[in-house]
Amino acid sequence: MNETIIELRLEDVVITHELLHRPRQGTYPLDLTPSFRLITAHASLGDYSVLRATCLAVLALCKCGSAGFSRLGLLDEDLRWDVVTGVFERYEGGASARFDSPCGYTIDRNSAQLFERPARYFNWMEKGEMTVFEGLVVPLHYPGTIRPYGVIWALTHDLEKRFSIDDLRIMSLLTAHAATLITD
Repeated sequence: MNETIIELRLEDVVITHELLHRPRQGTYPLDLTPSFRLITAHASLGDYSVLRATCLAVLALCKCGSAGFSRLGLLDEDLRWDVVTGVFERYEGGASARFDSPCGYTIDRNSAQLFERPARYFNWMEKGEMTVFEGLVVPLHYPGTIRPYGVIWALTHDLEKRFSIDDLRIMSLLTAHAATLITD
């Protein structure tokens, strides 16, 4: 029996271009003012609190299974999972190699990216007990900077939820707002 082995390429799991062709979800534009106020209210409690409030807003508004914030480590070789909410919350404080992760790819591209079943390419993601069907990752910049400080990400764990351009808009606006409040 001849088995054909097909090597998967990164381009096979990056599907950002599909966002333009997916149906919009819900009634938009959605008023994000309550979320902005809640995130701003956390500013006096520190960066972690701001980023956690942002990820919780992403989790609720994008109706995804997990959301988090990852930032570059001290040597820019790893990504620290500083905030993780939802199904994967227990992984908060973990890390991954920058050059072997959807977050690192997003930082290198310096633009939002959508991934479909990313564990097919990023093998370490298979170790989780929950499948990631889609991941939407948005870079976070300090105001006035070009290079991303980190990323806000959202993951789906079921086939029913597919990210839309509206989810990207929500995440981009919340991420930009959070960036104006963090100090470290």
